[in-house]
Amino acid sequence: MSIEEIYRTSTERDFTLVELSGYAATLGMSLPELFNELSLLFARRFLAGEESYENADFAMNGLEARMVDFVMEYDEVFPEPAQAIYAAFDEGEYDHQDGSDPVKKYTIPLLREAIGGA
Repeated sequence: MSIEEIYRTSTERDFTLVELSGYAATLGMSLPELFNELSLLFARRFLAGEESYENADFAMNGLEARMVDFVMEYDEVFPEPAQAIYAAFDEGEYDHQDGSDPVKKYTIPLLREAIGGA
């Protein structure tokens, strides 16, 4: 499965850690590299208006679950910038009680910060 196919499928369903490990190996990547690559694609495409917030947020929630599995199973740290990108999308999920659009006020600036060096 190509990175593009993984990207598209992740907007429709969650992957298992075993599936993602296999895809990473096939692509010649480590699992953290795959998490980062997919997260960067979602962040960049969302910021460019090429992906909806809903699709990106759904996919990032699924990736976060697998990153937690990865961290727990392999006693690793959360991969960056994938974790920061997840956190940015997460900030858009709820009303911050400040009268603002949380995606515009929180998610977009945090995504720009997270991918600034990537």
